Amino acid sequence: MKIVAVRKNQDGNITDFKLDNNQEVNYSQAVSMAQNGEIEHIDVFDRKGRAIIRSQPDGDPNNNLDRLPTF
Repeated sequence: MKIVAVRKNQDGNITDFKLDNNQEVNYSQAVSMAQNGEIEHIDVFDRKGRAIIRSQPDGDPNNNLDRLPTF
């Protein structure tokens, strides 16, 4: 599965993801799915004790999570 859209809160932080199968998942669900290899082209890393999701770097800023369409 791939992330195709994001939902952001009023501060502009991503809170939810829409997958290419039309499934909507919250941030913690997406972290678990990415760690299990269920979401393609996503890295999970630790920042100050919190799991952070980001797209795998490929030199194309247009597919960064912050630039995906919102839903």
